[in-house]
Amino acid sequence: MLTLTTEFGFEVRIMHMEDVADPIRNSNARNAAGAFLGSAGNKGLSTGIHTHVEVVSFGETCEILNSILSDKFSD
Repeated sequence: MLTLTTEFGFEVRIMHMEDVADPIRNSNARNAAGAFLGSAGNKGLSTGIHTHVEVVSFGETCEILNSILSDKFSD
């Protein structure tokens, strides 16, 4: 699992990765937007290559997709 912390204090967890890029794995440096983080993987009982992303705020997992969809389809 790769864990990133945003400048706003959110924690972003990326799971099921095949590998994590060396510059990411070996530092706590700030990463530029669009930086290569690693490769998607096929871990566990999955049926295909994918990643799982969680956003955590104040210790609670955010339902980010619900937020995006509600903003997109609200009046």
